[in-house]
Amino acid sequence: MRIEGTTLGKVEEKEHKPKELQQSLDGVAHTSAESKPGDVVVLAPSVSKLVAEFNREAQAQAEKVAQVRRQVNRGDYQVDHKRLAEKMVNEELHRDRK
Repeated sequence: MRIEGTTLGKVEEKEHKPKELQQSLDGVAHTSAESKPGDVVVLAPSVSKLVAEFNREAQAQAEKVAQVRRQVNRGDYQVDHKRLAEKMVNEELHRDRK
């Protein structure tokens, strides 16, 4: 199966769906038992935009993590103690409100 309009990875089909899920899909979508090799799923432009934004955010996050990892490995990662303390206080205050 191929999904057009995204950069999602491989989509794996499952042959057996729980009965409740299968019943909820009846009349709404084709099941994997009905799909054929080479079937294509075309996502709506709005979904494609959401997936693209998700992929951009995930890539940006991965780059940030890699940058921090390099800094830690080099031994030049600097902790902003004031910022850390502010976040800890804000998190604690927010937790108390719940």
